[in-house]
Amino acid sequence: MSAGEFLAGRYELLELLGQGGMARVYRAHDHDLGRQVAVKILELRLRDDPDAVARFRDEARRVSGIVHPNLVTVIDRGTAGDVEFLVLELVPGETLRELLRRRGSLLPEQAVAITLDIAAGLSVAHERGVIHRDVKPQNVLLHTSGAAKITDFGAAGDGAPDARLFGTCDYLAPEHVRGEPVDARADVYALGAVLYELLTGAVVFPGSSFEEVAVRHATEVAPDVRERRASVSSELAAVVGRALAKDPARRFASMSAFAEALRACPESANVEVGQPEPEARPRESHLDWPVVLLIGGIVAAVAAIAAVMFTGGGSTGTGNGTTVILTDSAVVHAISAYDPFGDKTEHDSTVALATDGKAGTFWQTSRYTFPNGGLGKPGVGLVLDAGSSQVLKQLTIETSTPGFSATIRSSDDRAAFSAEDSAAFTAERSTIVRLSGKRARYYLLWITRLPAEGVVKITEVG
Repeated sequence: MSAGEFLAGRYELLELLGQGGMARVYRAHDHDLGRQVAVKILELRLRDDPDAVARFRDEARRVSGIVHPNLVTVIDRGTAGDVEFLVLELVPGETLRELLRRRGSLLPEQAVAITLDIAAGLSVAHERGVIHRDVKPQNVLLHTSGAAKITDFGAAGDGAPDARLFGTCDYLAPEHVRGEPVDARADVYALGAVLYELLTGAVVFPGSSFEEVAVRHATEVAPDVRERRASVSSELAAVVGRALAKDPARRFASMSAFAEALRACPESANVEVGQPEPEARPRESHLDWPVVLLIGGIVAAVAAIAAVMFTGGGSTGTGNGTTVILTDSAVVHAISAYDPFGDKTEHDSTVALATDGKAGTFWQTSRYTFPNGGLGKPGVGLVLDAGSSQVLKQLTIETSTPGFSATIRSSDDRAAFSAEDSAAFTAERSTIVRLSGKRARYYLLWITRLPAEGVVKITEVG
């Protein structure tokens, strides 16, 4: 097909807008309704591939009837001779990838605003049971009005395991790489990777091959976004870090929860698309490869690395064959207060609220009135249970009473903590605490100095 041709006697192709590995997209005129549309045409070389044809047709079926300002609307689907085509809403503007190529990175406020738009559209798709599985800047259209719209549900599914790996390697969730079932949290991870790139101008894990990048996503802890852009708030850095957690259980449980956390960040003010970035920086190259390939080799590579990391074969091993889990964070549960120098109790009945996943609930210390943030004793704390002996890399602490001083201690005995597992830190509203890598089941948030309020409230630890 080419410009000037008609499809189904109705859609006149006007110009080629873009081309991917599986389809071409044209601007077209719908002569029946007198409007311009986008027509997506499956590459003719794939017309004899039943799987490719089925997935192309499924794209329309999955999102048919879903109308949302942040989703590109599917208008029609048809077959004209040997041509498979979709008719989509025509979005005037550019892709998010094109914006990044021009700017290098975006203002943090603009990055958050665009991410909130994408999250809104994906949240609606998730409510219908549709997982996108290929969230990336190329699949985000920026309308001239400023709205961001997610498109291309060609790799979408219901989350069941698949014999192929769909997506672009720079945004693949670890469980997706491993060929495991995926749910909405895989899209949360991908959108977290997009947000990281919007803020820094670089992908989370650069690499020279698809396999290298995929394995890094499956095994390495994502860097703190502030290592590349120090001006990002600690709250936003913590949100990005949680979205990029290796374990899906440590990510936001839903796209709406991700959006809620973003709206609580200082950068959440709306910014018009098109506002210039004052300090354009060159971007790192990245592997912008859409892929549909067998995952056996990548799974084997991930397994080989995991065997070294998780069975004592590398620097994290114990030397006695004991399994050691090395992770960015585990599913920790607050199980008790810790007050060995006081009356042995500290609001024990509300301890579980520190790990219930709800920002509006909290565990708190007693209120103290000693001068200069003193407690009248060495400290008081909150005991966390990782479920098994682990080597955690970090913990994220969220509080509504920033300014207190604390450390993290670790032990295999929930009643005795002597080993420091972090440097002393002063808590912000959201603080990522890097741990030194001691193996333990129990972790203690040990509070040694209070903020001006004389009380510490912990809304979430994970």
